[in-house]
Amino acid sequence: MALEMYLDLFSQPCRSVYIFAKKNNISFDFMKVSLLEGEQYGEEFGKINMIRKAPAIRDGDFCLAESIAILKYLAEKYQTSDHWYPADLQKRARVNEYLSWQHMGIRMHGSKMFWLRLLIPKIMGVEVPKDKMDGALEDLEGSLKLIEEKFIGDKPFIAGEQISLADLVAIVEIMQPVGSGLDVFEGRLKLSAWRDRVQAEIGKELFDEAHQGILASQEMVKNMDSSKMQHGESPSGAGVIPIHDLAKFLRSPSSNSSVFFKALPTKQSFAELGELEWEEERKEMDSMFLTKSRTHIQVTESGWYLVFVQVTFKLPAGKETRDLMLRLDFTYSEQTDQIASAFDTRQLLDEEQDAPLSFSVLVWVGLENRLSVLASHRALIDYERRPVSTCITIIRCSD
Repeated sequence: MALEMYLDLFSQPCRSVYIFAKKNNISFDFMKVSLLEGEQYGEEFGKINMIRKAPAIRDGDFCLAESIAILKYLAEKYQTSDHWYPADLQKRARVNEYLSWQHMGIRMHGSKMFWLRLLIPKIMGVEVPKDKMDGALEDLEGSLKLIEEKFIGDKPFIAGEQISLADLVAIVEIMQPVGSGLDVFEGRLKLSAWRDRVQAEIGKELFDEAHQGILASQEMVKNMDSSKMQHGESPSGAGVIPIHDLAKFLRSPSSNSSVFFKALPTKQSFAELGELEWEEERKEMDSMFLTKSRTHIQVTESGWYLVFVQVTFKLPAGKETRDLMLRLDFTYSEQTDQIASAFDTRQLLDEEQDAPLSFSVLVWVGLENRLSVLASHRALIDYERRPVSTCITIIRCSD
């Protein structure tokens, strides 16, 4: 069976995997997944990736999710040139350092700018307030400055004299706001020169091929049918709200009703995923309660609920890496589906560091359903800091 890659080239991580495979002559079948139309929530894709995110690959009977894990797998299986993921300890550490930082360091800011400039005005029919846009731009500029000054510095590439996975992952992220019409390279001579070197190493034809969709986004959005823009519905019936209806739900008067849960400490030190226990810290509605185990949340009124989950890990000093995972499960008819997740690989430093993971999802919850949150490395979670940094906030939005 040929290697299958499940990709949407509007996604930055998908583009990095696509470019890497093409550049290294790795043969694969391109399996298109439209994230904007919710195809990741289909039954067949769920068999490939329970996390329901792209990219994902199937190599025979082996399935793998998460772009960084996929890139490392391909580099090692196909024994690509050493410069992509160097054997040299310090060069590899430089690559891992960037790959660990970029999840929260650049992706969220580049993606936010794309949404604020293009998708939200199209979906909601309103312009984003200037203060919100200015704040998002300031965050993005701070990340770009770090890439120039810390990660590139005086070197041709992030890990040294040759291109690596770090440069590939960096360039696809930086091109995302470019697709919204924001020229992030203007006035940044070092970043522009680095971009040119990366493009030359990849090859202009392949670089343009991978980015042609995102660079045509402004024209695409003009002609887009917003009624087709949705997250979809999972096989369980755990409906995920269509994007074009989001404004209606968030404006609903019932959205003022919320419950705030904080996590209870655990001494379990296993790296494997495990359920977190919770207690109510603030309650403004009676339509939600914790089960006796304190690990599951149920509702007394069916409806749409906006669920925000955040976990902050307090990582010790060290030399190795930590794979961090956060997941929201939805239980129905004695079966369980994963409906949201966050993942990060962090390189330990010479001093302690905070590593926050979070996600939000708007989901329809019935009386018979239960929600639970699972996390890895539960003994490393920060349970005590104020304001509470490991918490769930749930807002009832609509029937």
